[in-house]
Amino acid sequence: MGGSQDSPRKMNKASMVFRDFNEILYHYEKKGGRPIAQCYLQAFSNALGDCNLTDMSFSGDIFTWQRGKIREHLDRGVSNAMLNELFLNTQLVNGEMTKSNHRPLIVNTDS
Repeated sequence: MGGSQDSPRKMNKASMVFRDFNEILYHYEKKGGRPIAQCYLQAFSNALGDCNLTDMSFSGDIFTWQRGKIREHLDRGVSNAMLNELFLNTQLVNGEMTKSNHRPLIVNTDS
C-alpha cells in the first residue's frame, strides 16, 4: 500500500479497495494457530490510516480465509470518506466458501 503514485492518500478521488490484505486488524479476527503480535496489527491499522482508509462494515462470517483449523479475516474492503459520502448505503457481504479457501467479497451499492 505504501509508496504507490496512486495511493488513496495522494488521490483526491473516491476510493475503495477489496483484496486479500494477508493481515488482521484485531486479535478476534484470528482463530487457531499462533497469535499475531500486536505490533503487526498496529502497523496494518497505521497503514490504512496513513491512506485515509477505513474498514468497511460487512455481513456474513467474519472469517474470510481458512486452512485446516486456522481461520482469519484476511480479505476485506476498505474505503475513504469521499466514497462513503457518495455511496451512503454500500454493503459488503462475505460470501460463502466454495472451492477456494477464501470467501468472495460482494459489494452492493444499491442498498
